[in-house]
Amino acid sequence: MSKKRMRTALGVLSTAVATGVVLVAAQPAQAAAAYISVSEGSCSSGYACLFFDTELQGAGYGYYNDVWNMGTISSPYNSMNNQASSARNRSNSGNAVKLYDTAGGSGTARCLKSGYSSSTMYGLSNAASALVWSSTCGSVTVFPY
Repeated sequence: MSKKRMRTALGVLSTAVATGVVLVAAQPAQAAAAYISVSEGSCSSGYACLFFDTELQGAGYGYYNDVWNMGTISSPYNSMNNQASSARNRSNSGNAVKLYDTAGGSGTARCLKSGYSSSTMYGLSNAASALVWSSTCGSVTVFPY
């Protein structure tokens, strides 16, 4: 570093210290947790939430990313495998969420559009094993509302 640049840097630092200004490096935004616990119909923005009971009642879990096999993710979030009775999609970006009865994203499928809920998981009640985010529902049957 040149002497001129060094003097300039020291001058700025001295002024900052003398005036009480603190220089702080910018921190990156914290990433959303992959899974969260939810209760009584609550569902944080950005998550697809599955509940053990119908009508979005009782306890459940929110999923921020794709879950191709619910049985293999960390506990307690894996306990929702084949146990969901209702769901809510709180996507931040307008994405739909597709739920499948077979791990890996095959078998019977239903789709939940952004901002919607399914109080009974019609066609997949106690059967969902995979949850996959998508820009649209495509040809996947949409949950009745």
